[in-house]
Amino acid sequence: MEGSKGRRTRETVLLLGLVGVLALLVSACGSSSSSNSSSTSPSNSGSGSGATTASETSLEVNPAYQGPEQSLPTSYAAPEEKSGTKFVVGYLNPNAAVEGLKMEQEGIEEEAANLGGKVIAYDTQSNPQTQASDFKNLISQGVTAIVLQPSDPISLSPAVKEAEAKGIPIVGIATPAQAGQPNLPGYITNILQSEDQCSYNNMAAIAKAEPGGNFVVMGTVLPYPALEYQDERMQYWGEKLGLENLGEVQTKFADPKDGSETMTTILAKYPEVKNVPTWLDAVALGASTTARSNGKSEIRILGMNGENAAVEAVEAGQLFATCAYDFSGIGKEAVKAAYNAQTKQNLPLPKTIAVPPSAIASQEDAG
Repeated sequence: MEGSKGRRTRETVLLLGLVGVLALLVSACGSSSSSNSSSTSPSNSGSGSGATTASETSLEVNPAYQGPEQSLPTSYAAPEEKSGTKFVVGYLNPNAAVEGLKMEQEGIEEEAANLGGKVIAYDTQSNPQTQASDFKNLISQGVTAIVLQPSDPISLSPAVKEAEAKGIPIVGIATPAQAGQPNLPGYITNILQSEDQCSYNNMAAIAKAEPGGNFVVMGTVLPYPALEYQDERMQYWGEKLGLENLGEVQTKFADPKDGSETMTTILAKYPEVKNVPTWLDAVALGASTTARSNGKSEIRILGMNGENAAVEAVEAGQLFATCAYDFSGIGKEAVKAAYNAQTKQNLPLPKTIAVPPSAIASQEDAG
């Protein structure tokens, strides 16, 4: 990274997650605070980072991703607005402090407004009990559709059954997170964030920079099955691509401070580590600060989400990569699915779709 021996300033590489380009990109084998809105919010459609464009970077062409998400559809058919339709989307934001999830909510609000509807959103703050309570609040407020990523699907079962009995369609995000698994009872469809593709992208970037290198995954204990799956897939793809898996150390929170503290643990436990893929940009930024302050600027640290601060850190050589989920696009697709279901258009809906990511990576100087 910047400041280490034998390296020059890195070039930023944009791995576009669009369907037509994805085949060229990836190699071998989320007390509540309520927010009601009927207005649109600006959002970045089609790019999870919203900070880098193809004209600002060079394209990196890798062999095609070959994983369980590759054959899934990437969108729903666009519905026609039906005059006189009451359309109120309830959205349970897993954690509104996360930049990507703010973008997801903005995408939901924008698409709902485009279809003549509005949104009632709750920040569930990564708390399963809060999420279950807010789910019931949405039902009592008369929503006509619900979008969520459940942290504890079992605790939500009674509310899901109530919504189903009232004819309220429920759109799941990463419910389940793994392609090929059956949808949970009561959920009309499931939108994958493409955890597998993002996990692959980051591990492929490591394998290209250092074939056979080692890594430690910085995972999380936060109670979302999608995050557990993401951590698992980073380890799976790393091993599949010939890297040495030294282990995993988990953060308790989603902030730079916890990333810094966890990186201190990693350096003590795995002093030989060369690569640290993380579950979130915020913890990656904290990890990078700690690594550099300990004279370990050569360690490649990778984020996840493609948030603006992480993109800037990649361009500055402080992070090696970040894979950007298309959060705005995910939100828009969820609303399309909900409206189609409510107005009985374009049925049957696909059981599962995978909204493709885009990824920002820094390319190490071969010399």
